[in-house]
Amino acid sequence: MKTILLLDTETTGTDEHAVCIEVAVALFSVEHAAVTRSYSSLIQHGTNEAEHVNRIPAGLLASAPAAPVVWTGVAGFAAQADAIVAYEAAFDERFVPAEATCGKPWICARADLVYPCASTSKSLIALALAHDVGVASAHRAFADVDLLARLFTRVKDMGCDLEAMLRRGLRPKARYVVAERGFDEARNALVKANGFSWDASRREWSRTMAMGGAETLPVAVRRAD
Repeated sequence: MKTILLLDTETTGTDEHAVCIEVAVALFSVEHAAVTRSYSSLIQHGTNEAEHVNRIPAGLLASAPAAPVVWTGVAGFAAQADAIVAYEAAFDERFVPAEATCGKPWICARADLVYPCASTSKSLIALALAHDVGVASAHRAFADVDLLARLFTRVKDMGCDLEAMLRRGLRPKARYVVAERGFDEARNALVKANGFSWDASRREWSRTMAMGGAETLPVAVRRAD
């Protein structure tokens, strides 16, 4: 694996009605642990219900490039990469059209990779700080892509085999659900801390993860497919 595409999106929300209003990507050389090219753009839309989170004024979106133009630009970068890496890949993948990924596999930088230092939470900011990577800003697509790039650079500087780490993230994956159906607040917090998300329609906690990794979890799970 020589080149990865770091990707992040900003959206109008998290539910099924949300749309992507910003995307940022950067080609990252695994050998040199450095960004070689980057691209970021707002995406034309009429509103932004998540402005209080991402701080993107809705007024800026009216004159932004149309979605097909932006995703064509992303595809030009994806074509040059061996894999796409996003910190919350399952979330970002929902908003990126398949044609923009050029069929490249996804790696979740949060769930699929093992880092040399433990963090106080599952957030990218906490993980970066645990590795002494400074955080200047957050909640904009390019800021998070830059932070992820600097985290990977730091990991390699610490002597880790970055390529082996990323290849491990490409292991075959499957969707798993928590086997136990009855949960109290403490148990819900435990499964959430281990990367599971609540699916209200199916009334179950689920997570897509590497096959064979279930035995390391503190709760019993079963494959859902």
